[in-house]
Amino acid sequence: SPSPGTRKLGLTALGLTALGVALLGLAPSVASAQSVTRAFTGATLIDGTTRAPIANATLLVRDGRVLAAGPAAAVRIPAEAQRVSLQGKVIVPGLINAHGHASSVANLATYAAYGVTTVYSLGDETAEVFAARDAQQRSVPKHARVFVAGPVLNPSSPDEARAQVASVADRRVDIVK
Repeated sequence: SPSPGTRKLGLTALGLTALGVALLGLAPSVASAQSVTRAFTGATLIDGTTRAPIANATLLVRDGRVLAAGPAAAVRIPAEAQRVSLQGKVIVPGLINAHGHASSVANLATYAAYGVTTVYSLGDETAEVFAARDAQQRSVPKHARVFVAGPVLNPSSPDEARAQVASVADRRVDIVK
């Protein structure tokens, strides 16, 4: 368990997948393996707040969840933890693309490889992207999470707008554009 004084961060397994791909050059399945405790050590940690970056930080992760993060001296690493040196690397929170277009799961994997953990796909997604969105409710994806808008609406009257919104709502979209 982490030592007192360490910061707990809300990174997900997907964020760690992006970290593994973008910073370590590891395959996503290695970075997101379940039931393994990993201690990412020696990196500079930027936690996404206004706090100063932490040099020589340790990020302790188990089952895709961050247990502790902070200066190396403040994070106790369990004996069974797999240590991964990130000396010379920087850890940042996952990025969010608030206006993207995810036409395939391959595109979502590319986003993840570049550190984008979430994509708001704003129109004309394929059935494959809808299926990926539905699957992420059941398990942690090996690609960026996605939220979908469905078809882009272009109504010419209030009645047409209501009808179009009802139509995309029937597709269980997350947002309407």
